[in-house]
Amino acid sequence: ALSYVKGVCAATSEDLILAKGEQKELILPGLKNYSVGNKDVVSTFVRQGRLLVKGRQVGFSDLVVWDRDGRRTYQLYVLSKTSFLKTIQLTEALKDLG
Repeated sequence: ALSYVKGVCAATSEDLILAKGEQKELILPGLKNYSVGNKDVVSTFVRQGRLLVKGRQVGFSDLVVWDRDGRRTYQLYVLSKTSFLKTIQLTEALKDLG
């Protein structure tokens, strides 16, 4: 059980916030495999070690990626365009505060 917990803790996790219709490219050299939790929320396209993620509809999905560096988990949030703009403005204001 402890080795399982150690493996889970070693996996990195990252949040990605997308607007509906927005695309982000993840550069993943050595990409072996990936899994999308909710394909209704995001669509994906793979090409030469790059994973393109597009927000299809408002909601949440997770993305698990296995590459040469190990396992990574991404939490994907797709927001409406107005919610996205408010979130980005708040994020920029908080960055300025450190």
